[in-house]
Amino acid sequence: MIPVIIISATYYDLESRIRGIELGAIDYLTQPVNKGELLARVHSNLRSKYYYDRAVKDAERFKRMTEIGNLLFASLSSGPFPSEIPTKIMQMFDAAGAAVLFRDRSEGHFRWTMTGGIFAGLESDPDALTGETQGLLAQVLSKQRRTVLSRAEVAADPSLGSILAGKELEGVVLSPLSYQTYTKGVLLIALRRPRLSPRGGRSP
Repeated sequence: MIPVIIISATYYDLESRIRGIELGAIDYLTQPVNKGELLARVHSNLRSKYYYDRAVKDAERFKRMTEIGNLLFASLSSGPFPSEIPTKIMQMFDAAGAAVLFRDRSEGHFRWTMTGGIFAGLESDPDALTGETQGLLAQVLSKQRRTVLSRAEVAADPSLGSILAGKELEGVVLSPLSYQTYTKGVLLIALRRPRLSPRGGRSP
């Protein structure tokens, strides 16, 4: 929805002001309008819309992440992984790739599974991590906390920088797949673009 500011020549018509707000306007100004005030209100309302939209999107992402996590954990617990999971994850998040680094307790190490998009083939890549985790992957596994990394942070990490070298992405989401105090793996989602602020820079 596009924010609308009404500018009217009716100075004291309270009924028109109320009607304008009821019809969906976010602000109502009367002439003569000060240019500085108008610009300040436009910028303020655009910021409010940006943060509102981002909050709605983030809430939806967290909901989807929870649903995906439950689906993944069910697969980790009961049997083979559905092959369509990476595609669903990429569609939900408009992602460039998705993969799971899975702790295989029977073999005593980590292995890649459910790879899709730019992560496809990691399970057969001899240079991809299969032993003990290091760096940010190890932190996510130990702290059980979702982390969003920029492209620069991915490149600087000793494990991810090597595994994902040369892949076209703007960042990576690392989400632990945990049950109670035990972490079975990490879900990786490759971001196509950085999050932008209303003025075109990166969001805080």
